Amino acid sequence: MKKCLILVFPLLVVLVFVSAILGDGVGLPPADGEKFWTYITETDSYLGWGYWPGYYGIYPGKSLHGAFLKV
Repeated sequence: MKKCLILVFPLLVVLVFVSAILGDGVGLPPADGEKFWTYITETDSYLGWGYWPGYYGIYPGKSLHGAFLKV
C-alpha cells in the first residue's frame, strides 16, 4: 500500500503542475475588471449559466447570507 502511494503521489503532483502550466484558461478574459465584466455580461452571459451541481433552484439558507439562496 505504501509503495502504491509513493508511486501515485508524485504522478499526481506532476499532473497538477502540467495542468496548471498548460491549462491557461483559453477563452477566458485577462484579470482586468472591465474585460471580465464584459465577458460575463456580453460574451458569455452569466444569465445562461447552469446551476451548481446539487443546488437547483432556490433553497433555504443556513447562515447569515439570507433566508433563501440560489447558487
